[in-house]
Amino acid sequence: MEIMIIGSGSSGNCTLIKSNDSCVLIDAGFSCKQIVERLDGFGIKPSQLDGILVTHEHSDHIKGLRVLANKYDIPVYANMDTAEALRYKNHAPEHFNLFMSGQKFIVGDFEVNPFPVPHDAADATAYSLTCNGKKASFVTDLGLAGRMIVHHVKNSDFMLIESNYDYKTLQEINRPWSIKQRIASRIGHLANEDAMKLMVEAVGENTQKVVFGHISRDSNSIEKVQSAVNLTLEENSLHGRFDVEIAVQNTPLGPFKI
Repeated sequence: MEIMIIGSGSSGNCTLIKSNDSCVLIDAGFSCKQIVERLDGFGIKPSQLDGILVTHEHSDHIKGLRVLANKYDIPVYANMDTAEALRYKNHAPEHFNLFMSGQKFIVGDFEVNPFPVPHDAADATAYSLTCNGKKASFVTDLGLAGRMIVHHVKNSDFMLIESNYDYKTLQEINRPWSIKQRIASRIGHLANEDAMKLMVEAVGENTQKVVFGHISRDSNSIEKVQSAVNLTLEENSLHGRFDVEIAVQNTPLGPFKI
């Protein structure tokens, strides 16, 4: 299995997962043109995509979804509430493959496990994908990482975890208090400290790579996330156990082979 982060941040999120014979996108939060160009940088054509898994209906995750799916006839997978929200916002592709969160399904070589996460969306979903005995988990856009989240991603070979904001920076930025409250709520996003806690609880013997993503452009920074990573690895004696990287908005990251 190979994982390529097309981009991750406040303005766009998209990830490619590839096996020997299958390719799947999680989200399509950039324009169709941008996604196609970035896929080309990894040597992938849109015609190779077996499906697009949608996490939720916010624009930074579905910006290019309708055009990409319709233009290249790519199957789109979403739960019913997310599909309805996309139809309401006029961002829906022509067809959906509907699933129920918690009910596994197959896309190409991948067994997909969709599980619910707390976020201010219709029915936000995170995913774990397994293939050839390897497991990759993708957890972004959630305000709280409880026991069930840890259960679903535990001991994954690869993890993409949201590390959206820094507590102090969020309080200091010039944004309405209501938005700050939403971001920091149980249905908002994960702070750096919460993301590090999820990493510590979820990593296991199989874990090879952890990537932190969905970093806010105004209430966080790569430097703050890296500082939190270094402190957490030291405090928990995790140095050298697995690799850690940070995904950014404008530069693709990978491929990571597991």
